Amino acid sequence: MKKNNKLKLIELEEVVKLNFITCSFLFMELQSSFLIDIYKRNYNDFEVSNILTLFNRDLHQRILHQRDLNLDYDISIDNFKNSFEKINHKSKKIVYISKETNLPKETTRRKVAFLLKKKIIRIGKKGYLFQSSIVNINEFNFHQTSQINSLIKFANEMFNNINLKNSYENVEFNIKKDYSFYSYHYLKLFLEWTSLWQKKYHDLDLLIIYLQCLIKNYFFYQKQGIKTYKDFYLKKSISKINMAEISIGASTISDITNIPRSTCIRKLDKLCALKILSKDEWKRYFINLNQNSDSEFSKEHSKNSMTIFTKFFLILVNNFND
Repeated sequence: MKKNNKLKLIELEEVVKLNFITCSFLFMELQSSFLIDIYKRNYNDFEVSNILTLFNRDLHQRILHQRDLNLDYDISIDNFKNSFEKINHKSKKIVYISKETNLPKETTRRKVAFLLKKKIIRIGKKGYLFQSSIVNINEFNFHQTSQINSLIKFANEMFNNINLKNSYENVEFNIKKDYSFYSYHYLKLFLEWTSLWQKKYHDLDLLIIYLQCLIKNYFFYQKQGIKTYKDFYLKKSISKINMAEISIGASTISDITNIPRSTCIRKLDKLCALKILSKDEWKRYFINLNQNSDSEFSKEHSKNSMTIFTKFFLILVNNFND
């Protein structure tokens, strides 16, 4: 596939459907990596992490708005610290934070109070906002860099897998040059994607644990030669299943995610009760390959995830300079 002028959404949707398993695998790996990263550095709390993700998304949007007055304003990663310190941060009310993160208002109040105590946010005239000068801005910027490197890796692998010509160096250059643009759109995607789960299950711990099983499945599908959206839903014949390839234990998930093993077991059993996962006699968990692809949950989650992902990747494709 060659990039000629601007791709249309419908064109990219067809390409993604033809490479459905690979695209799904790469996207879920990116989401898992981001979720684990923000969980580990934000007090092992997904709700706090989601609130700070919202603050970050709106921060990058404010930086982008600087181009309303100055088209040459530097939105690169190199200028991020300067932008953070000089930008006019916008206050957020509890109602807004709750709505954007799909967290209950009482939960939002508790987590905001926690962030106030940690001096990461402060009270403004009309709500809550980042501290105007976070003490550990260098650490803050380091983690932003870590996340953007994951995005660069993802974008580069996607370009290669759907035959869009682009070098790793060019991908890296474009994302770092227009850092706030791509960060804003990714964080917007991330919040929209986690909201799909929040609205239904109200538990992001469940999501990150489920993702570890889902990634195992997509990797297995790839090895079995299942590639397209059609093959995935028509259940193209799968050779003999090696359960070790599709199942995963609570200890492994705990090591990957940093979630305590006891919590992992409790959440895994809840996913089994919801009939999203199954458990074998060795207490390893898996998505049933012969049933889950027919479930309404699986179809809805995969379809909505790919719709969100495709819109975001279209932004990447159509805004990169050759």
